Amino acid sequence: MRYELVDPALESLSSGQKILVRMGPANEARAKALIRELRKRVATSALQLPQR
Repeated sequence: MRYELVDPALESLSSGQKILVRMGPANEARAKALIRELRKRVATSALQLPQR
């Protein structure tokens, strides 16, 4: 089943942005904090290539 939002501005958001809107402000803030932390960890981690 596929849902469509009545508001064209909301309907034009990306899938991820729509999820954040449906979460509500408190959970959106928590999710964004987790995403920022994950991005920071990925950006600062050293790439481990397999040894040949």
